[in-house]
Amino acid sequence: MSEQFDVVIGGGGMVGLALASLLPSDLSIAVVDGQPWQRVTQLDDAVDQRVSAISPRSQQILSASGAWASLPSARLTPYQRMVVWESDGCASLTFAAEEMAAANLGHIIENRVLRAALYQTLESQRHIHWFNATISDIELQEPMSQLALSDGTLLSTRLLVGADGARSQIRQQLRISTAQHDYQQQALVATISTEKPHQYTAWQRFLATGPIAYLPLFDQHQCSIVWSMAESQLAEFLTLSLPQQQQAIGRALGFELGAIKLQSPLRSFPLVAQHAAHYTKPGVALIGDAAHAIHPLAGQGVNLGFSDAQQLADVLIDTRSKGHSVAHYPALRAFERARKGENYLMQKAMTALNWAYSQQSLPLSALRNIAVRKLQNTPQLKRQFMRRAMGEV
Repeated sequence: MSEQFDVVIGGGGMVGLALASLLPSDLSIAVVDGQPWQRVTQLDDAVDQRVSAISPRSQQILSASGAWASLPSARLTPYQRMVVWESDGCASLTFAAEEMAAANLGHIIENRVLRAALYQTLESQRHIHWFNATISDIELQEPMSQLALSDGTLLSTRLLVGADGARSQIRQQLRISTAQHDYQQQALVATISTEKPHQYTAWQRFLATGPIAYLPLFDQHQCSIVWSMAESQLAEFLTLSLPQQQQAIGRALGFELGAIKLQSPLRSFPLVAQHAAHYTKPGVALIGDAAHAIHPLAGQGVNLGFSDAQQLADVLIDTRSKGHSVAHYPALRAFERARKGENYLMQKAMTALNWAYSQQSLPLSALRNIAVRKLQNTPQLKRQFMRRAMGEV
């Protein structure tokens, strides 16, 4: 006998939990994830190597979910400026919150800290049910689809939401194809300490081999780095001694923050952009990286996912107010139309930007510097860029 739910969310990461927190409490919701739930809230003083730049728009979504108020202020870092330049040019861009009459451009938060806050807002909710397993089999039916979990549990649901990341097993089981672009790069992530204070500034420098970003953390002398580089370069980097690695990381940013020291193990992951051909099928919706994955150079990936979660929650609330089921397919299609265009444009923009800065011809380098100077000296155009980065549409 299967347990019945209105919504089953496959994937208990940040985006899946955000959706669960935005849905009304009169829906029965199951969240299915392979990681033991008790580990989600086990935080210590060690800084997670994976962080996210949360836009003001995403902050509003997380505030509505109740999670923002649960975030420990000591692990939440507002940043007021972003400085962007390239190694082969003399022009630079500086985005400042004061130009938008805003308190900040966003916040840097460790992924596991944000996930823990989302979980804590939900764990005592009686309409939320937790399953520590993966979805091993899906049988789409109307009005209730049948799901088999890896531990043998059987579930029935009106709506299945795939929020299980870029390698989504749900998407693959349902044979939803994706368009992919392999950057043939790896993203190297780590936590570092810096000789000079970061000044609550996000620093990004475009190198011939890929961009590096220093993202400020709560300690003024700590940053999280994301360094995109060719796979061959990463292999060579990993053969260096610790002092050589630290020197290379400092040099990559032009020693803007002085000498650095590694404070965490190094981690890396492959960079592949992908976009699902469809976000929805009857009884199914995909959100977050399960639907789209982009290059991390602008830090917009999780923000797009939170916007997916909000849009889907709004659509489901609206369709139920009209007497329809949460699986009402015209409503799911409306969600897809609302999100797919924005996600596609952001993905293509990141791919184009990464390509433009990877080309080393002198004419193109000169054009980039002219464009950067023009943008820096055109306040109206610059504010439009900042509004987009802050999540304002």
